[in-house]
Amino acid sequence: MPLAKAAVAVAALFAAALAPLAAPSPPAAQAVDPGAILFQDDFTGTAGSLPDRTKWEDYSTATYNPSAAFGEIKSGDNETLDGQGNLVVPATPTAGSAIRTGGKFGFVYGTMTAWIKVPAQAGYWPAFWTLNSNPNGVEVFPIGEADTMESYTTWNKVYHAVGHTWTAHGTRGSGSPDNYCPNAQDADLSGRFNKYSATIEPGKITYYLNDVQCAEAYVKDPAKPWGFGPDITRPNWLILDLAVGGADGQQTPASQPAQMLVDRVEVRALPGAAAPVTPAPVTPAPVTPAPVSPAPVVRAPIVSGGVYELANACGGKVVEVPAASVTVNKTRVRTGTDTNARNQRWRVVALPGGFYKLVNVASGKVLRLQATSRTIGVKFVQSSDTKGTNAQFRLSNRGAGTYQLLVRTSGRAVQVTANSTAVGATIAQAVPKSTACGQRWKLTKVG
Repeated sequence: MPLAKAAVAVAALFAAALAPLAAPSPPAAQAVDPGAILFQDDFTGTAGSLPDRTKWEDYSTATYNPSAAFGEIKSGDNETLDGQGNLVVPATPTAGSAIRTGGKFGFVYGTMTAWIKVPAQAGYWPAFWTLNSNPNGVEVFPIGEADTMESYTTWNKVYHAVGHTWTAHGTRGSGSPDNYCPNAQDADLSGRFNKYSATIEPGKITYYLNDVQCAEAYVKDPAKPWGFGPDITRPNWLILDLAVGGADGQQTPASQPAQMLVDRVEVRALPGAAAPVTPAPVTPAPVTPAPVSPAPVVRAPIVSGGVYELANACGGKVVEVPAASVTVNKTRVRTGTDTNARNQRWRVVALPGGFYKLVNVASGKVLRLQATSRTIGVKFVQSSDTKGTNAQFRLSNRGAGTYQLLVRTSGRAVQVTANSTAVGATIAQAVPKSTACGQRWKLTKVG
């Protein structure tokens, strides 16, 4: 063998010997258990009406437990619905307002979440938090306070997440350090709704902003009392308020009215836990009702590669590409009467991470948000498949074969505009509302 060829052969043998073994394929992504719903309110109702009185009651400094009486909040049913699926919590330069679940609902362990738009006006103190004292004002110490969101206007796009334990009136015992969530710097807190969450576990609270952990989990010091177990396991009841002042006098005094908007509130059990809805105790102690188990969720499986019709829950109309424009790129989709036509059928294809794409059978094009945007009202079109994430959807099971379709890029829901039942209605993205029929789609497998 010529010398040059021998050298090449030897080098090849060494390269083969030193080459790393092929990495095994990563395991398929497993669905994350979000926990059973224990409480939820989407604040649907007519403009000017009060929030659901089976879930909420008015709250003021007069009904505050003294240990937590900070900020000025007046009594009165000032908190109303805006008719667009939001709760309005108003405030003026002299008084704020608040609602609470109080004795109507409480939970010991789980994840509390609210989608909130805070005001931009100076001098106010918006908050989403809990107490586990007696709601009638007769306190039993220690008391736990979980501040899932506090946002003084002096903080400028920084919000506060902290857990306190009150050991006496006006006396704080153990508690987590102040946490000023750094990823709030990238969020437009007053310009849009943001998702604020706190997971309460035995001796531990973890805080999230838009599903990103933003505060270190606090683990109880065994030598100190802690208001979230094992020292005390009274139910935590929810509070939404917009107070005036706060921040130890550092706030610029308020000079104009303001309002906090709340799009949705929910509480989920810890994953895998069979935690019941537990009413908050009162004095004297009430008779404890039997635990309420969450209703089972019916999950009809989606077959990847299967062909489906998507019928809207409002009027039964299906998603279609106009037949006359079936081959045209970026044609807007609409609702139509079901005729079993190919332009009304969609191949549902599973993607990594639990997402799906929908491919129109007639055109071979995918359903896509017209633009990469979180703006409400952006329409959906059929488009060439460029593998963009605004053509990928998470299917949120709503039972009985119906789903919400949530856009991967924006988190918004696919909705028939104004919940229309008409033929030819526009389909656009909207703030997710589990109760909106225009956002629920019955997926019927036809191929």
